[in-house]
Amino acid sequence: MALPKALLCSLGDYPADAEEQMLRKAGFATGSVSWKSLAKETNDWMQIGEILEDEAIQAWVIAGEPADFTCEIVSCASLLALSLRRATQPGTAFVQCEEGTMPVLPPVLQHVKIYHSLEPFAARLMAARFKPGHKVETAFSLRSILDPHVGMWLEAGPADGLVQSDFTVGVLNAEILAFGVGPKGQIPAKSHMAYPVLGVQGTLGDRKFSACAAKNEINAQSACYCKIGGIPQGVFLGNYLDEDMQNQDVQLVRFV
Repeated sequence: MALPKALLCSLGDYPADAEEQMLRKAGFATGSVSWKSLAKETNDWMQIGEILEDEAIQAWVIAGEPADFTCEIVSCASLLALSLRRATQPGTAFVQCEEGTMPVLPPVLQHVKIYHSLEPFAARLMAARFKPGHKVETAFSLRSILDPHVGMWLEAGPADGLVQSDFTVGVLNAEILAFGVGPKGQIPAKSHMAYPVLGVQGTLGDRKFSACAAKNEINAQSACYCKIGGIPQGVFLGNYLDEDMQNQDVQLVRFV
């Protein structure tokens, strides 16, 4: 019988040799990757999503010093979780090699466990395989599309059963470079937009946002697709901008 697989990502200069040995000892066939090596190219971290789609990978461990778990790393982990089309998320753990303050995780990462490297995290991940898997739930329909060649796109639409006759979509601490509307499941090659607005800037709470808007309907079968520059810390969905270019009440999904 094939061993369950684990993917180990090391942060910064941390080698994570001890964590790899613990995973192997617990019974995982383990592959390792250095996030720092992937970060040499802007979009290379997105390759992790394709690896995690393999349902044989039943554990995903990110290991490093507490300071290495930056807002960007947590946001990337959120985006990767939202990109997966497999039935449930792999058992996921943030493992810190020293004592320190770890970030408070957003709702999309509530399935992630935080451990110190001296704890038996690998054995717990192995045991968790026999429990029901976790599905990420969001306030509205949201999917990230990550491709090292195409870049990052977000697919955003109303929750199941709801219809919006118009919309605004915004991202926190990042930029929307282009957007369109089309059927769910594929970035549209062409899009006919009604009263489109791109490049809206503002703040939501204490964070800057970039937003787009249009008077196209989005529903259970269609969505807004946004090409993103940078690593967003969240995304929101609301109705069309009013005359003062201020957004109405919005639903927010935080990535960090």
